[in-house]
Amino acid sequence: MQIMVRDAYAFGDDGEEEYDGPSKSEVKRQLLALQDLGKQLTAMPQETLSKLSLPDDVLREVQEFQRIKTFKAKQRQIQHIGKLLRNADADAIRKAIADVKGQSAGMVALQHRCEKLRDELIASDEPLTAFVSSHPDVDLQSLRQTIRMARREAAKEDPAKRNPKFQRELFRVLREALLPEFQSSPEKTGDTAGEDEA
Repeated sequence: MQIMVRDAYAFGDDGEEEYDGPSKSEVKRQLLALQDLGKQLTAMPQETLSKLSLPDDVLREVQEFQRIKTFKAKQRQIQHIGKLLRNADADAIRKAIADVKGQSAGMVALQHRCEKLRDELIASDEPLTAFVSSHPDVDLQSLRQTIRMARREAAKEDPAKRNPKFQRELFRVLREALLPEFQSSPEKTGDTAGEDEA
């Protein structure tokens, strides 16, 4: 979205020049929308920003914002970023942000799915049949052994003596098997279990 205020005049039937562009209030709304977009960018980590293909000047000023300490200076920098975004394709940037967020949501869903499936496999043999039938490339013998060792870990009475090495390994195997599904369909949703691997 580029805001064009100049060259918004046209000639009417009587030969008089008439303003044919957006109203001042519309221009103000667009500028505020660009500042809001700038705020979103300043809240993102560097790793995410690098995936957005931002114009160099915008990226540089967003990084500068993250070094600024005072509130007033930050406000001025947001306004400056908003002005730079007038010359950028703001809609493309918004789409890129949505795509990155979608991928992140997909990875969180994958994490939840793996945690849930790991716990189910440790608790019962039933989920293994369904998992293997939908993932025939998995090394069944190795998977069974990992599940067996993970169950031994989980059965230890003293939590302080537990070393969840095989539970982590089971999680890794499940993640590796399920990852292609979530990469091809990042909108997949998962359970709302905690994000940290147990």
